[in-house]
Amino acid sequence: MYSSGLRISEVFNLLGSDIDSSNMLIRVHGGKGGKDRFTILGRENLLMLRRFFLLETAVLVFLVLMLMVILAVASWMFRIIPAETGIVLSVREVSNLSGFRLKFLSFYLFLIFMWFLLCLTD
Repeated sequence: MYSSGLRISEVFNLLGSDIDSSNMLIRVHGGKGGKDRFTILGRENLLMLRRFFLLETAVLVFLVLMLMVILAVASWMFRIIPAETGIVLSVREVSNLSGFRLKFLSFYLFLIFMWFLLCLTD
């Protein structure tokens, strides 16, 4: 964003709606002196911003889906498996099992997440 002449605070406050890709402009809200202004948007910056917003959206969707998977697996591990097998677990046994299973599940999800990021980046 250096070529657009933006300050660091202006870059951090950018929203997707501030990018006008048809006119290749960036609208800056409340810049120096509290004034709004427009600045140029280079083609390379536009491509970088599109990749960033696509990646950000994909990561959020992925994290929500993984949270749903974690909740479903945890529910299945501690509710359905003991009910089907007739196993009665004490609180101490459940805490020991949950530690191992959660570590395994978190490592597995980390590997999936890294693969997902590698697929999205060039």
